[in-house]
Amino acid sequence: MDTPGSNFRVAAQHAAGATAVKGAVEAQVRREDGTIVLRLTNRTAQTLYTVTKSGEPSIRIVPIKPDRDPMERQAVSYVSGGASERFHGRQEFYGEASDWVQDLGAARQLADAMRKAGEYPAPVIGDVQVLYDPRIQLGDVVRVQDTTGAVLDTLAWVVGINTSASADGGVQQTLSLRGVSANVVPADAGLTPDAPALPAPSDTSATYAAVAAAYPTLASLLAANPTWAGV
Repeated sequence: MDTPGSNFRVAAQHAAGATAVKGAVEAQVRREDGTIVLRLTNRTAQTLYTVTKSGEPSIRIVPIKPDRDPMERQAVSYVSGGASERFHGRQEFYGEASDWVQDLGAARQLADAMRKAGEYPAPVIGDVQVLYDPRIQLGDVVRVQDTTGAVLDTLAWVVGINTSASADGGVQQTLSLRGVSANVVPADAGLTPDAPALPAPSDTSATYAAVAAAYPTLASLLAANPTWAGV
């Protein structure tokens, strides 16, 4: 066989000049602790042989030795200054090397996809006490409605169930819930910020020279014990 690299030829007869059979054998090559393992699987009912046109064994394996030791790289996905970061904090994801992630480009794509998937976190509601209902199972979607307290009306997954009984025979069921949809940027509608504890000085034209003229030395400044507004 003149084709360079690893290859093999399959024929129906173990003889010179036998016609090659193509697409009938599935090949798998893997490396185990420095040893190359070749596996050939015959997908047909007929007997096949690995033979060249001249009747010689046709399997040819050319191992490729790396020119340097492998180097593990880690991709990080992070976007600074986004709306989600301002409200929900820093978000970054690391794409680690594995049997399925063998190059930096694949690790970066995985890291970007995972960061975007969790860019806006889903709300988690814990310790929701409800009337005991044995029909509620893990993974069910329930509707949470609160018309008096938080004014809440949302769908949520049931991710935890705790059922307990009291001494008088009563049964209490507590659910842990995770929102079906992710949180968006907080609107803060109807909220009034608190006034500053110490208002800013009304005279905003004061300069360093004016302060130095009023308090020529550090001792005079400490003796006056002024507030920030006074300075």
